[in-house]
Amino acid sequence: MPRILLGNCYDNASYKILKACVPTGYELFQLSEATQAALLEAIPEAEYLIASGRLKIDVGVIARAKKLRLVVRTGVGLDSIDLPALEAAGIPLRVNAGVNAESVAEHTLLLILAALRRLPEADRKVKAGEWPKRALGVASHELRGKKVFVAGLGNIGRRVVQLLGPFGCKVAGSDSLDRANLPVDFFDSDIVTLHCPLTQSTERLIDKDVVARLRPGCIIVNTARGGLVDEEALAEGLRSGCIGFACLDVRASEPSRDPAPFAGLDNVILTSHIAGITYESFESMMTGAVKNIVEFEEEYDSSCCEN
Repeated sequence: MPRILLGNCYDNASYKILKACVPTGYELFQLSEATQAALLEAIPEAEYLIASGRLKIDVGVIARAKKLRLVVRTGVGLDSIDLPALEAAGIPLRVNAGVNAESVAEHTLLLILAALRRLPEADRKVKAGEWPKRALGVASHELRGKKVFVAGLGNIGRRVVQLLGPFGCKVAGSDSLDRANLPVDFFDSDIVTLHCPLTQSTERLIDKDVVARLRPGCIIVNTARGGLVDEEALAEGLRSGCIGFACLDVRASEPSRDPAPFAGLDNVILTSHIAGITYESFESMMTGAVKNIVEFEEEYDSSCCEN
């Protein structure tokens, strides 16, 4: 019976959704805890690995994966996987491309609107017994007519562009980004939203120099990868007023239980890498991951019979 390892440790509700996707004839097991050490301990017993992106599938893990036939990535980011090492070991990889694009795009739009309308401040003040109707109202802004730069035009970025359409925004974007050569539209936008992969050329795309060149009061949204942003530089920009607002669903180091360097800042929204996870998208990710495994297993069995 092929064993499928979940390279994470899910709570009961999440694990139940995944388990319901696994057909008879397969054994599903997960890590005792979501740590690299637990992954190293469990991987020798797995024929299939469902990689969530939280832990590294590095040389050490691959070297111990003696039975592994296939790695399935539930999301789209591949920065947690050592692709050359995986290829050298002859272990194929399958990715659920676009599976959570709708979820991430909707969360991106939510963050943009929350920043423009100063939603966290409104919520906090009303709960404190205040009623800042006019003062807070005239300090907020409409999305209509704003210049928005979409950094990365893959499945998610293109969907963000579509969602922005009815709001009458002036949207620009690029699918080829390099921090050393960013387009003029990037710096001339009211809102910059990041949807590009984390690579050598995009690491710390938002750094001290870029922060200084952005349009004053610009809103930065990152629902892609934490490493795209120099957090210290962004926090300083928020304090100085150079950056109007930041919305970060991802952090440079995760899981992050420390709000620093953004502690005490009212013009930042932090969420816990949840943009790509709704009930619908999670179920689709798990269904797609298991489907990839079942299809590969059928191919594997056929190949073994032929040989």
